[in-house]
Amino acid sequence: MRKKVAVIGAGVSGLVTVKELLAAGHEPVCLEKAESIGGVFRFGEEDGVVWESCRLTSSGYLTAFSDFPVSPERAGHMTVGEYVRYLEEYCREFDVLRHVHFNRPVQEIRREAPGRWLVSWNERGRETTAAFDAVVVCSGLHQHPHVPDVEGLESFTGEVLHASGYRRPEQVKSKTVLVVGAGESGAD
Repeated sequence: MRKKVAVIGAGVSGLVTVKELLAAGHEPVCLEKAESIGGVFRFGEEDGVVWESCRLTSSGYLTAFSDFPVSPERAGHMTVGEYVRYLEEYCREFDVLRHVHFNRPVQEIRREAPGRWLVSWNERGRETTAAFDAVVVCSGLHQHPHVPDVEGLESFTGEVLHASGYRRPEQVKSKTVLVVGAGESGAD
């Protein structure tokens, strides 16, 4: 039975979800709050969470989808820009982009009845609501920075910068920097 499915987010998971829903004969409608695809891998001065020189920690061979392998020149550790271009190529190959609607931040998801959901989003300043048979939330894990409580931080006179606000080396040039955390962004 063909279903109309709302997919929230056009990052990696959202794009693959749209592709798989199409392959299964469904009608996906992907709502993306940003103006382009890529999710956490999309570099943006104000709204991205990666920095200009960021590279993926896994190789292209391991990162690529099994049904869309990378070209040999992307077999190494791609930059985020190269990876987003790979995702764009993936979207073209599987006709995903015509199902993605950009600049559509979702405001509310409400269950109306069993098997029926109402999804509301902002579209050019006005609220739009539509009914769907199912909803897939692909909004990612890293939407909001977490700054741990550190004793004395409130009296620290220097700059506190979360990795999500870091874009390029000039931001910390000639400064003494203490990195707190050993996750991927801290290690990079």
